[in-house]
Amino acid sequence: MRPGGGTTVTIERKSGSGWKRVAEERTDGRGAFRRLVRISGTTTFRFRWDGGTSVRRSVKP
Repeated sequence: MRPGGGTTVTIERKSGSGWKRVAEERTDGRGAFRRLVRISGTTTFRFRWDGGTSVRRSVKP
């Protein structure tokens, strides 16, 4: 995301062969966002915004 803030980011979790929306957050003036998501095992996320989609990120608890 680009600096300037105000971009809405959709956080999605891998679910079977598709993706499930977890939350939406707004970016700050640096283009950053933060969201706490509880997971119980290795989980794959991606982030979507108007004009782009991140690469997938797998995280462990």
